[in-house]
Amino acid sequence: NMKPWEVEKTVEQYRQLTGEQRIKFMSKITQSCYALLLAGIKARKPNISQKELKKELRKIIWEEEKNILI
Repeated sequence: NMKPWEVEKTVEQYRQLTGEQRIKFMSKITQSCYALLLAGIKARKPNISQKELKKELRKIIWEEEKNILI
């Protein structure tokens, strides 16, 4: 967990990024999240096919999106 002063410093650093840098930063975070989700699926279903793996990932993302939009 981050300490309050670390959060403030991180937010300030983020604010100093250009629009392009922010997009790249968020893209990297998104890719890391996908990698974690895929690793979790593979851990629960070690013999899953690539097709089914992608299907499971889409299902998780779609369910999360629905929760955000509601």
